[in-house]
Amino acid sequence: MEGLKLLLHFNTKKCNNNLMKNLTEHNTCVVGTFAVGENLYHYTDLEACFGASLSKLPVVLRLLLENAMRNLPFSEREATLRAFSDWLESGTSESEIAFQPGRVLMHDTTSTPALVDIASMRDALAEAGVDPKVLNPRLRVDVSIDHSLAVEAYARPDAAQVNMQHEIRRNHERYRFLRWASRTCAGFISTRQGPESCIRSIWSSLLRSFLFN
Repeated sequence: MEGLKLLLHFNTKKCNNNLMKNLTEHNTCVVGTFAVGENLYHYTDLEACFGASLSKLPVVLRLLLENAMRNLPFSEREATLRAFSDWLESGTSESEIAFQPGRVLMHDTTSTPALVDIASMRDALAEAGVDPKVLNPRLRVDVSIDHSLAVEAYARPDAAQVNMQHEIRRNHERYRFLRWASRTCAGFISTRQGPESCIRSIWSSLLRSFLFN
């Protein structure tokens, strides 16, 4: 189980992951495999990449190292490994380590302007005779749609339901736009919170796809 703590990014055998293939083709880093039931998974073997000194790295730097080894071009990995080794020896470093997030978590108030830009660029592509569906976010985007609930009904049994109906009516255009983005933009997922939740309590069950997909 100790080794499983370092398996931060799983890629099923079915995935066409060029970065993972690139790791396999070179000796700078080794890709390990393990099976869960009938599924075969691949992971970046950090100990094979970094050697016995891996255990000396703080966990946060192991996370950064795994991300770098999985995402960086082959030509940059050796320098990155050297930067981590130098840090172990000197306790300090001015090296810059590239970080590639697996996805972006956004609130609906910040994602909507970005989606408007995407929609405008898609219109421009369509006018130029290009399929607008080729333009998508480069990273997966998970959006939490928060409430904009105002208390218009109170002291009545159906107050919560009535207020929710008013919220949907007031935000109908915004919700339709976000639904359009979810249906047409690859990798864009919007989640509307339930009546008892808010942006500070995004359901972990909806965000755990990196463990069970």
